[in-house]
Amino acid sequence: MVAGLVLAAAAALPQGQGPRDVVGVVCRSSESLVLLDAAEGLLLAEVRLGLEPSDVAASPDRRTFWVTNTLGQTVQVVDIFQKRTVAVIPLYRETDPAGFPRLYGPRAITLSGNGALAFVACPSKDLLVTIDAPGRKVTQRLALPEVDERVDPSALAVVGAGRVAVAGRASRQVILVKADGSAVVHRVALEGRPVDLFWEGLGTGFPVDEEEKRALWVLESDRNRVVRVDLGAREVVRKAPLAGRRPVSLHGSAGVLYMTFGVQGGVGMAYPWTEREAVHLELGQQTPDMAVYDGGARMALLDSEEDEVLLLVREARLRLARGLPVPGDPVAVAVMER
Repeated sequence: MVAGLVLAAAAALPQGQGPRDVVGVVCRSSESLVLLDAAEGLLLAEVRLGLEPSDVAASPDRRTFWVTNTLGQTVQVVDIFQKRTVAVIPLYRETDPAGFPRLYGPRAITLSGNGALAFVACPSKDLLVTIDAPGRKVTQRLALPEVDERVDPSALAVVGAGRVAVAGRASRQVILVKADGSAVVHRVALEGRPVDLFWEGLGTGFPVDEEEKRALWVLESDRNRVVRVDLGAREVVRKAPLAGRRPVSLHGSAGVLYMTFGVQGGVGMAYPWTEREAVHLELGQQTPDMAVYDGGARMALLDSEEDEVLLLVREARLRLARGLPVPGDPVAVAVMER
């Protein structure tokens, strides 16, 4: 049991009786997914994961968390009602000459809006893997390089018409892929190295200017900025500098962009539709990831230095509402509000 948390009833719950505010935290050192009832401050379960878990995404039906295991080279599906793993999906098997799994297996994961497909970025093979989510099986393995180049897919976002945007960190591109994951549609060249993506989907409060089409925000960590990409026109249409240095993750809601800064710590806020300057808030010692609830009024921020999930509330300013302890080295978080 995680120190400082009360363990909720261990029995599986009927679907209608589960908690309404679940936070899923991937903890690398314990190789576990911690399920927290954020509203009550309870530990719901700690589920064992595979080797080197890296990322987590919540299913649109608010029933399962999907986790990538980098060294295990699998995707693991955890049911929040049964409080256990219900599927382990192998993606491929790649080893080094000594027979050990290579480090850079599957990393980023996201699901389509209807939950029918899961998409996984695999840097070691420069692949986008597509999974039939209900069937729990791989349907596509798409090679991302255009020629003999390194892509290093670092982040994913489901964008307009269900298509998938892939951040190519090494190739300095955003790669747009068909909705079924079968082929590349086109590529958009960038100046910086993209490390994360945020799509101005419905319900996010973007775009603020109703005359503008929805577009993709790209975090260029080496340039310390975000850029807005018009995927139809295949061009960058806006650039916004950030406060703080070397951001590692990008999120957005209600017209505000949020960044975390890894070992540098803190949370960044950018207001690219206004003249207001970006700010950097001293929240968290090491902040690898965060998740923003629908509407942008609440967030869950990881602090890997203190091994905590910081629950934040946005009112007149961003403030800390509560901290919940987790096992060592939390690296990824997703929220599920039912």
